[in-house]
Amino acid sequence: MIRRLTPIASLALAGAILAPSAMAHAARPSVTGQAVTLRYRYVAGQTYSYNLAVKARARLAGAASLAGSGSVSSTTGTIRYHLVRVDPKGVATADITTSALRVKVTVNGQTRTVTAPSTTQRAYLGADGSQRTSAGSTIGAVGIQSLGSLPPGNGSATVGGPSWSSKAKVTLPSSLGAALPPFQVTTTYTLTAVNPVGGSTIATINGSNSNANAPFKINTTIQGTSVSLQLRETTMATTLFDVTAGRLASSTAHQVLHLTIGQGGATKGNAGSGTTVSEDITTDTSVTRV
Repeated sequence: MIRRLTPIASLALAGAILAPSAMAHAARPSVTGQAVTLRYRYVAGQTYSYNLAVKARARLAGAASLAGSGSVSSTTGTIRYHLVRVDPKGVATADITTSALRVKVTVNGQTRTVTAPSTTQRAYLGADGSQRTSAGSTIGAVGIQSLGSLPPGNGSATVGGPSWSSKAKVTLPSSLGAALPPFQVTTTYTLTAVNPVGGSTIATINGSNSNANAPFKINTTIQGTSVSLQLRETTMATTLFDVTAGRLASSTAHQVLHLTIGQGGATKGNAGSGTTVSEDITTDTSVTRV
């Protein structure tokens, strides 16, 4: 039988340091066809901070010993951006620091609280929201990290008009016990509203991605056992972009993951020829300006 693996929901924060800030706004009617230019504007030397909150729920099924087992976790902390420099094309070099994150985890009725160490990551942020970092995105980061992208080219978008998309490579966590290749996720965005809010113009952008119709599949060895692994992922997010300031004003994301690990090689219609263990993980992430 496959040994129990560490739930991957606890990794939902890795890479989420690139998330936008959050700001409440009052929804107002928006005119279909209204055009707006969506572009980030970075200022060298600028520093700003956010509060981060993540809630994740995971449940295991498949093997009799795992039936009904699961976990609930909440993570809180602070994220600080420092824009080191901005090149003539508007690309910013940024140092992004996460504070020591407080993680509260409840597994089968037992609760413990741990503190993850503070980390700093250097990132390169494009005027269209494209991001390059020193490490790849993780599956838990897709809900935020890939959903802040703006239209390519001149950044023009219209309410109810054509959608646009971006691609991100997603790295599976090393806690699974094997070095697995990344897979690509394509996120699609739609501008749904443009509203005046408190002296600013706020654009509402809905984003979604899913590999449910073409799940990630691989045969590998985990913890010394030959297994087949299959992953389905779907994320829905809403971001508010402050057109006046040239910065994201808010972001919330809801992500659902379904991971199946089967002992032995893959067979038609299921993930493996032996014992199969599945894990369903739901993650909700929000970031709030300090």
